[in-house]
Amino acid sequence: MTMRRTLKVALATALFWAPALAGSAQVAPDQRQYDPLYAGIGSQGGEPSEQKPDPTFFFEDRVNWPALQKQIPGGEPRTAWEYGQRGMYKQDELENVAGAVVDYKTSESMNPRIQIVQARLGVIALKDAEHLEEQGQYQQAVTRLDDAIGRFDHILEESPYHQGLHYLLGEAYEAKHTALDHLGDAAGSADALAKAEEEFQQELNLAPASQRTHLALAELLIGEGRNDQAAQHLTVYLCQAKLHSDTVPLRILQARKEREDLTGGAALDCAQTQVSAR
Repeated sequence: MTMRRTLKVALATALFWAPALAGSAQVAPDQRQYDPLYAGIGSQGGEPSEQKPDPTFFFEDRVNWPALQKQIPGGEPRTAWEYGQRGMYKQDELENVAGAVVDYKTSESMNPRIQIVQARLGVIALKDAEHLEEQGQYQQAVTRLDDAIGRFDHILEESPYHQGLHYLLGEAYEAKHTALDHLGDAAGSADALAKAEEEFQQELNLAPASQRTHLALAELLIGEGRNDQAAQHLTVYLCQAKLHSDTVPLRILQARKEREDLTGGAALDCAQTQVSAR
């Protein structure tokens, strides 16, 4: 398993949604009476709360579900948005991923355009695939990876400039490359690897200073024997780490060692950090 996959931490970001639904609610209302995204966000106790950086990728605010639940007649979700909120509570606070998936799927069946639900289902599929690969179940891993890829692509259709999505797609395609290689599908494996590199590069086009993406692309290039380009990405990563450090400091030490091996111990020159095109 690679350094990046071993030490991988999930990206956290937030996209604030302003509108709130006005009006009172009744028990078991028709779904169409409620805005599927914002129902309940303006109610008492329904203000956005701080989100943990783990375990997944965030697009929208998570509210305080127990407080919001008290404002809902019967305490059960009524809308796609509310099912998503309860799912996030189950996943983050109760660590009940299976229960969260049930709520996410219900939310998706009511409204498939809630991005945070798609993102969380995608990351869960990505993690499932990683575990399946570790167990040697490569065909099942490919199925889960295709699910993750489809969800991330779905989000990109509406948010093409959202940072982090292309990185996740690069992760998914790289894992698919490994699984297909084990299955003996040389053509499919090569295609997945090419797509992984393309997705990582697209992420860098949106976020040139993305440390995790430079590391991911460097490892991919090392695997292809393109050591000069890999060293350049490691140089950019290390120069960025001098300014912003890293959430996992051990990665800095490992990247420094990899760069020394590739460059013969050449001094780090942060005055020149431009990465050349392929």
